[in-house]
Parts: sequence; C-alpha cells; structure tokens
Amino acid sequence: RDEGLRSRSHGEEPHRYVTVYMPSVASEDENIDEIDDVDGEYSEE
Repeated sequence: RDEGLRSRSHGEEPHRYVTVYMPSVASEDENIDEIDDVDGEYSEE
C-alpha cells in the first residue's frame, strides 16, 4: 500500500465502490464532499 493513502470500500457486491483519500487532501470539508453524498444516494436499478 502507498504511504499516506487511506481508502475505504462501501456497499456490497453488486454496487461496491472504493473511495481513496489523498494524503493532504483529506481536509474533511474540501475535496471530499462526494463521499458523504454518495453514501445514501446510490441507487442504480
């Protein structure tokens, strides 16, 4: 694994996706606002 990178996988098999956090970008509010949005609104039927 790369030093300083954090990743997290969401969802279950048919709809699984992985979010990778860049080292210095993970400033909880700036470039990662997609993460919270996608969490509850992932419906693809």
